[in-house]
Amino acid sequence: TLSAMSSPVSSTTKAIPAGGAIQGVNVQLTSTTVTITANYLVPFGFHHVYIDADNNASTGFFFSWETPTLGADYFIENNTLYHHTGATTSFSWSPLATITPTVSGSASTGFTYTWTIPVSVFTNGVPLATTERYLVEGTGYSPEVYAPIVTVTQQ
Repeated sequence: TLSAMSSPVSSTTKAIPAGGAIQGVNVQLTSTTVTITANYLVPFGFHHVYIDADNNASTGFFFSWETPTLGADYFIENNTLYHHTGATTSFSWSPLATITPTVSGSASTGFTYTWTIPVSVFTNGVPLATTERYLVEGTGYSPEVYAPIVTVTQQ
């Protein structure tokens, strides 16, 4: 037996704000911690942060399509920090630590992710320099989106 036809449902998709799907990227680098904050306005499945710890695009995973280019020595995916283990063209990472972000906000305003990482965690691989670059990405369930690269100098 067939069931009766259901009633029609209408829906509306909101446009992404002019500033992009990831906004408010902020990085604070002190001698003891790195704090990274980003507001994801789209419900991404994966929240990524790529860290160019030595401010050198020729080390780490090479992002040739970004301007300026970036060599990611470390990578955060949701709540795990990884360090790069392969050639610059190889997306090869090894887990380093669990870094659970604090998350605030709502589906209507976006979700703000904040990762606070002790500098002492960055002992495997490239040490942190006094000037670093950060690239925040959202992917999964939506198109892949990158926020502009943020360059930070230790306070």
